[in-house]
Amino acid sequence: MIILFSSGSSGVMDIVDGRRSYFFQPDSIASSEKIEKIRKECHDQLKVHEVTTFSLRNKKSFVIRFKQQTILAIGKGEDLSTDWHQKKIDLLWVRNNAGPPERAGMIYRIKRVVLDGSVSSRQASTWKKFCINHHIPLHWVVEKGAFVMNEG
Repeated sequence: MIILFSSGSSGVMDIVDGRRSYFFQPDSIASSEKIEKIRKECHDQLKVHEVTTFSLRNKKSFVIRFKQQTILAIGKGEDLSTDWHQKKIDLLWVRNNAGPPERAGMIYRIKRVVLDGSVSSRQASTWKKFCINHHIPLHWVVEKGAFVMNEG
C-alpha cells in the first residue's frame, strides 16, 4: 500500500508492506507533530510494527522501487534526468512546485500523478491541464485528501 498525504504544506509518503512501513517525511519541526499523529493512527489501524523513516531534507528528487512499482518524486528546480528517458513511472509524486509538466511528459511514460500539499494552486492548474491532455490520472491531495494505492 502506498499512501501519500500532506500536513500543512509538506508532503509525506508511507509505503506499507505487511507489518513494515517505509515512511518518507520532511524535516520540518512545525509539521512533525501533526505528521506523527497521522502516521501513528494509520499504523495502528494497519497493525504496522516496524517503521523505517527516511528524511526528505535537501532531496529535490529521488526514485523508489517498491515491489513492481516505480515511484519518481520531483521537486522545484529539478532537472529531470534523461537517464529515465521513456521509462515507465507508475507514480509521479510532484513536490514543491516542480515543473514544468511538459518536460516530465516528454521524458517519462507516466501512469499517474499525485500532487502534494506543497504544490500551489497555480502550479496544480498547470499539472491538471497537462494530465488531461495526456490522459494521465491526477490526484491533488489538497482537493481530494490522501492518495492511497493498494497493490496486490
